[in-house]
Amino acid sequence: MVNVLIAEDEAIILAGTIEQIRWDELGLRLAATASDGVDALRKVQELPIDIVITDIRMPGLSGLALIRQLKEQKPDLACIIISGGGEFAFAHEALQLGVSDYLLKPLKEQELNEALRRKKRELEERSADREMVLSLRDQYRRHEEMKQELALSRFLMEGAGEASELPRALSTEEAREWAVLVFAVDRVTYPHQGFLAEEEPLLEFGIKNIIGDCLRLAGLKAVVYKHAYNKSEFIAFVALVPAQGERCASSAARQAVHHLQRVLRLSAAAAVGRGGVDPAGWRQSYAEAAAACRRRVLQGYGQVYDTARERGPRSHKLLMAAEEKLMVQWLESRQLGELGQWLRDKLGTVAADSAISYRDWEELCMQIHYLIRSFLIGKDADDSALLGDYPAFLQTVASCNQWEDMVHELARQASLAVGGPPQDGRRTGEEIVEAVRRKIERDYQQPISLQWISQHYYINGNYFCKLFKERTGLSLTDYVVKVRMAHARRLIVSTDLQIRSIAEMVGYEDPAYFGLVFRRMFGESPVRVRGGARK
Repeated sequence: MVNVLIAEDEAIILAGTIEQIRWDELGLRLAATASDGVDALRKVQELPIDIVITDIRMPGLSGLALIRQLKEQKPDLACIIISGGGEFAFAHEALQLGVSDYLLKPLKEQELNEALRRKKRELEERSADREMVLSLRDQYRRHEEMKQELALSRFLMEGAGEASELPRALSTEEAREWAVLVFAVDRVTYPHQGFLAEEEPLLEFGIKNIIGDCLRLAGLKAVVYKHAYNKSEFIAFVALVPAQGERCASSAARQAVHHLQRVLRLSAAAAVGRGGVDPAGWRQSYAEAAAACRRRVLQGYGQVYDTARERGPRSHKLLMAAEEKLMVQWLESRQLGELGQWLRDKLGTVAADSAISYRDWEELCMQIHYLIRSFLIGKDADDSALLGDYPAFLQTVASCNQWEDMVHELARQASLAVGGPPQDGRRTGEEIVEAVRRKIERDYQQPISLQWISQHYYINGNYFCKLFKERTGLSLTDYVVKVRMAHARRLIVSTDLQIRSIAEMVGYEDPAYFGLVFRRMFGESPVRVRGGARK
C-alpha cells in the first residue's frame, strides 16, 4: 500500500480532493493531512509517506519551499503540485525540483487519478530497480566471498595460491603470530530451526557470526571463513595475544561451540592449531587443528580437542598379529557375521580410548583395509576396481561422521572381497564410466551421487572419480554441469520459457545460482544469450 499526504489549507478543497481519489482502485492510503507547510514537513519526517500532494500557496511554508526541503531529505519522494490559475510562473521552478505533475484548480478527477497512477508506477519501478541493484550486490558479494573461501581452502590444503589471496589481515607486515581454529558442525537436516534448505547460506552466515563474535568478545582479532571443500568445516584465523596465546583461543572456541548449540541447536567441535608467523606455519596449524577436530568421529561433538596429542608419537600397533590371523580365517571361510561383530567391538573400543589420537585411528583403519586388499590380491582380483586406491580410502576415513560409519565401510569391503559384485554387475571401470556418462546425458535434471554409483555398479567412489576424469577430461560434477548448461542454452535460445522454469528443468532450484553457473560457463547471462539469439 502506497501512503499519501495531502497538504491543503482550505478545508473544503481538502475534503473534495480526498473524495475524488480512487483509493482502493489505485492501491493508495491516506496516511495524513496538513493545513500548512510546516506541519506537512514534520509529518513527512515522522511518517512513512510515499506521495505528497500540496497546494503551491501554503501558510508557514509554501508548496515549493516544502518540496525543496523534502527532496533534500527524501530524494525518492513523489510530489504533485496543485495551483490556482495565474500561477504559471511557478511551473518552471517546480520542474527544476523534479515535479512533473502540475495540476490546476479546480481539480479534474480524471487528471488527479492519472497523475497518482503515474507516480505510483514510478515508485514501483524505482523500488524494482533498487531491489535489482541490491540483488546484484548480494550476488557479487557472495561470488567474491566464494572466491576468497576457495583460494583460502586451496592454500591451506594444497599449499596453492599466492600470498595476495590470503585474508588482508594476514598479509600485513606485522610479525604477528596467527593460529588456525577449525570448527566442525554436525550435518543439518532441513527444515532446521526455521531455516529451509534454500536458506542454507543464511544459516552459514549465522554460524560464522557466532564464531566471530565469540572470538572478538575474548579480545581476539579473528577472520572467519567457511571451508570451500569440507562442507561442515569453518576456519578461523586468530591473532594470538602474547600474554595468553592458544589458551585464550581455546576458551573462546568453547564459548563458540556452546553458543552454536544454544542459539542454532547445532552440534559442533573445535580445535586450535599452534601459532605460526608465515604461510608454512599457518598450513601446519590448520593440519594439526583439522586432525584433532576429527576426533569428534571417535568421541563426539561438543568439545574443543587438544592438538598436542596429534603432534606426539604414535601409539603402539593397534592391530595385533593374532587379530590379523583371525581376520584372514574369517575372510577365507566367509564368516562375515563374526568379522562384522569383531570390527564393531575393536573399533568401538579404540574410539572410546581418550588416549588415542586421530592419527592412531586412521592407522588402524588403514591396517584393516590393507589386510582386506591383500586378501583380494591373493585371489588375483582387481583390488583397485573394488576398493579404490589408498588415497581414496584415506578420503573415505576422513569423510566419516561417526566411528560406526567406518565399521560399515570395512564390513562392505570385506563382503566385496569375499564374494565380489554379482555376475550381472561385473563390468570394467571403463564400461561403468560409459554407463554413467549415458545416464547423465539422459537424466541430467536428476541428482546423481557417488554413493549411488558405488552401490549400483559395485565400484569404489573415489576410484570411479579418477577413472571418469581420465576418460572424459572432466570431474563428475563438472561433466554434469556441462551437460545441464548445454541443455539450458538450447532451451533459452529455442523457446520462450522463463529463465526460472528452465533452471528448474535442468536441475537448479535457485535461479540466481543457475545464472551464476551459466555466466561462468558461457561468459554471458541467460538474458543476454536469449537477446543475442533473437537479433
